[in-house]
Amino acid sequence: MNRTLLLFSMMKKNTRMLQQGKHPTLRKVGMIFLMIYVAAVYGGLAIMQFTTLLSAGLIELAISAAFATLVVFVAFLVVMMIPTIFYFSNDLKVYLAMPFTPNQIIGAKTMIVAYGMTPVIALVAACFIISGVISNTLGIAQYILMTLSLFAVGYAAIVAVGVIEIILMRFMPFFRDKDRFMLIVGGVVSIGVVVLMLAINRMDFDDMTQFSSLHIPLEFFPPAWASYHLVVHPSLWNALLVIVSFAICFGLFWLCAKTLYLDIAQNAAIHVAKKKKAKTTGASNASTLSVLIKTEFKNLLRSPTYLMNNVLSGFLVPIIMMVSFYVSFTKASDSAINISELLPLVLDSIQIGEFWFAALIGICCAWVFTSFNMIAATAISRQGRNRLRWMLSAPTPLTMHLKAYVYVGTIFTLINTAVFVVPLFIWLKVSWVMWLGLIVGFVPSVVFENVLNLMVDCYHPSLDWMDENEAIKKNTNSLIGMFFMAVQMVIVIVPIVLNITPKMMVMIALGVMVIGCFFIRPILNHLSKRMMDM
Repeated sequence: MNRTLLLFSMMKKNTRMLQQGKHPTLRKVGMIFLMIYVAAVYGGLAIMQFTTLLSAGLIELAISAAFATLVVFVAFLVVMMIPTIFYFSNDLKVYLAMPFTPNQIIGAKTMIVAYGMTPVIALVAACFIISGVISNTLGIAQYILMTLSLFAVGYAAIVAVGVIEIILMRFMPFFRDKDRFMLIVGGVVSIGVVVLMLAINRMDFDDMTQFSSLHIPLEFFPPAWASYHLVVHPSLWNALLVIVSFAICFGLFWLCAKTLYLDIAQNAAIHVAKKKKAKTTGASNASTLSVLIKTEFKNLLRSPTYLMNNVLSGFLVPIIMMVSFYVSFTKASDSAINISELLPLVLDSIQIGEFWFAALIGICCAWVFTSFNMIAATAISRQGRNRLRWMLSAPTPLTMHLKAYVYVGTIFTLINTAVFVVPLFIWLKVSWVMWLGLIVGFVPSVVFENVLNLMVDCYHPSLDWMDENEAIKKNTNSLIGMFFMAVQMVIVIVPIVLNITPKMMVMIALGVMVIGCFFIRPILNHLSKRMMDM
């Protein structure tokens, strides 16, 4: 056991060193900001839903919902974490050469996964406890029993997902390639998130009668089902059921890991996407800038890592937003407010015209989607140290490369925005004035925002990485870009919501974006000079 803990501390230290990079303090600040944001958004929603159920007297439903939420949340997050640590970390051969047994390696890796998921489990437990305190419906014994049960069920969900993925890796070699696995599983998880949000948004929490007969099928995960019965009806028999279900779950994981893991993990593929030689035929007929843009497009679409983290993740946000608006409008159409009346009500409430309101939408979409697709914010870091040296020695001006990165980021942000705004505007049957305002607000904002994100990456590049996944995961520039986006949104949106010269705020924001566009050329020239010193 001591050797297992020693190896666990070594893995934890190595993971922390890899994540910190050259600027550990900046990364810590970014991660703290991100954790606070996630905890505030998702924790607030969970507290609201749990409190609503508990206050309505649906205590058993609230308890089962807490277990179901925890299992689904942990499964979504850990489904990529387990293969990364167990199969694709490229450290198994190193540990086997040390005085550690296979059982100790498996135990330490399992502890690393559990350690990483503990804040998530603690967040769900804290949300339920806060809801119970607000509704004043639970006793101290139930708080203690519920907290212990949630942690136990969370760790059981981790090993349950581990059993499935170990079996999957053993009998389906197709998934042993890291990029292929991440791309497929990431797509499935993204679709699952959209479907789950659609299902949640369709629920009307103002009408609690629909929940009185609702049954959450915890039977599909025996540890959660047994824990639910123990919390609701404490007894020795239910406690025995909990012990047996957890013993079977953890025992099955240990058996699968011991018999099916080691041989497959040593041969798991961690390949870097092959870089094909650029075709020179016909290059003379195309401009240098267009060739660089096509090359950047191919790099983003050819690599599963970049495709998943930069391209598809950028599409996920507008799709989720569109689904949320669709459900909200569907509910609004059944209420006293018709969809056609919704836009005039918004315009009247904030005292702003159609043109400037659409311009505000365009500005906000440019800011939000540019920060979420992370294309410009990682453009230089994705090139790596060797590629940057080649760029410095090539006859092509560095400003040409930087322009290509800005154009590609702009194009993808334009597509992301179109996915969200175009169906929304068509549905609302807006006038041509709003279409014009959208274009006027979006075009300068998206170009200048991509330049700002590129500037962040140029001043704070992460050029030293082993594979493409590390190039994205170690990069803190996306967090910095999101922080700047949040600051911009607060500065502009808060006065508008408070009805403090809303039209003037939109005009100022648009004016800053337009003026910034006139300084793009000197900014890119300055960045190219800075790149020469890297």
